[in-house]
Amino acid sequence: MNAASSAKRIHSFGIDFFAVMSQTIHRGGPVLWVNEDAERYTNENCGHFVPQCVGNAVHTQSTSYQVLSQEIVDYFMAANDYPELPADLDEAAQACPGENFYKADTIAELAEKQGLDAAALEATVARYNELCDKGEDDDYDKEAEFLIPVKTGPFYIMRQDMAFWTSIGGIDANRKMEVITSKGDPIPGLYSAGTDSCNLYRETYTMSIPASCNASNCYSGRTAAKNAFETCVK
Repeated sequence: MNAASSAKRIHSFGIDFFAVMSQTIHRGGPVLWVNEDAERYTNENCGHFVPQCVGNAVHTQSTSYQVLSQEIVDYFMAANDYPELPADLDEAAQACPGENFYKADTIAELAEKQGLDAAALEATVARYNELCDKGEDDDYDKEAEFLIPVKTGPFYIMRQDMAFWTSIGGIDANRKMEVITSKGDPIPGLYSAGTDSCNLYRETYTMSIPASCNASNCYSGRTAAKNAFETCVK
């Protein structure tokens, strides 16, 4: 992917979720995450095994931001063979889609552009760099290999506006795939199947289990149809 092609993935509301740049950095890993108070709040590598855990963490905050330094950009370029990343980041910062993507030479300037407290962000970055230098995350236990410091500019900050392609915590159903009330009582004649019936995905999209979605779709659809037929026969 090059800068020219990535430009087509930048919209007025933000960066396309499936753009290479988004998929490179959205799971976190070596990136620093801060909330609306410019405070770090989680292990940024929480989505390493199950990517959807990123959404679970981000949604514990009113707003979440990713902060990148030149060291982190260099890491992604080497780890993902992505030499176009600096150009793509600069293009996104220049377009600033949705007023959610900024570039600056200092942390204080970065905070000012994003509307965060500069002193608070500088303190958070200083603490994070201390942990990186130590090689041990005493605050959130992130793996040492992902403790990349935020020391060298240019720096980037982007708001994390999460995107989903499945429902999480949808319609509750029992084992017969009958839709149930909040008290667990079945609603006569009403069934739910597939990804609309989210017994499988109450809080996390279990992408790490191969074929889990299709298997659930087939099983729940068959079960709903079977029980609906038996009810009609009776």
